[in-house]
Amino acid sequence: MDINNHPVPFYMTYPLPLYFEEERRRAREAEYLKSMYPADARKIQGIVENAMQILDYEGSMIYDEYPDKIMMRRLMTIIYDQIKDDESMKNKRDIVDILVIEDILNRRQKSQQQKI
Repeated sequence: MDINNHPVPFYMTYPLPLYFEEERRRAREAEYLKSMYPADARKIQGIVENAMQILDYEGSMIYDEYPDKIMMRRLMTIIYDQIKDDESMKNKRDIVDILVIEDILNRRQKSQQQKI
């Protein structure tokens, strides 16, 4: 209750800073788990994140309700072309595809949470 003996509205009972602390905790946890990726996957993840950062804007194809499969394949091919010259990275196409899809999924979920 407040000073005037009026009940406190529900939205004031849970302060907003706790929400942001939870978001920071999740981000730290995700970074920690990503650090456990195999070396090749970590290297590819960095390239994927850089490419996805460029596509992270309102109206981007990654935020379409149903992203176009052809454009997704093209994006994955562009990323794979950046690593395929490295001898240790040959035949890592599946890893590229998985990391691209995972990154898009994470960005879409974050975007939806920010709209709430």
